[in-house]
Amino acid sequence: MASKPRSRTRSVVAGGSWLALVASTTMGIAAAARVRAEVQARIAAGDDAPLRLVVQSFAQDLRGAAGRPVASVQREVTREELARGVAVDLLQLGAEEAAGTVVAWVEPGRADLTLDGLSAVPGDGAWVGRSAARAGGAQIVLRRA
Repeated sequence: MASKPRSRTRSVVAGGSWLALVASTTMGIAAAARVRAEVQARIAAGDDAPLRLVVQSFAQDLRGAAGRPVASVQREVTREELARGVAVDLLQLGAEEAAGTVVAWVEPGRADLTLDGLSAVPGDGAWVGRSAARAGGAQIVLRRA
């Protein structure tokens, strides 16, 4: 008796993420990985100007050459939120495994949703940090660059 063909969607969703299910069924992407990062910074009180937080994940360790990010997210945050810690989820579409390194920075300004976070780079005076991605996620403490 012939065996039933295995569903590609079933293998993608085995990890349990509803985003993986959406990626597979609507976009035909065979794999998706979620990386959770918590970003903290103690930035001295100043004006109430908004801050732009950008978080990028990279498939490899960044000790040698810089690579291209495989996932990114950007959002507006306050100094108080950063002091408590801001949790973000990155969805790596087409990724067989989670990121090797997560990089984050915060700089004055609003989230620019017309600019792809994958091509963003920290500006002068940004607070920057990075961490290896582990099973429990990445803990990043930002420091003045």
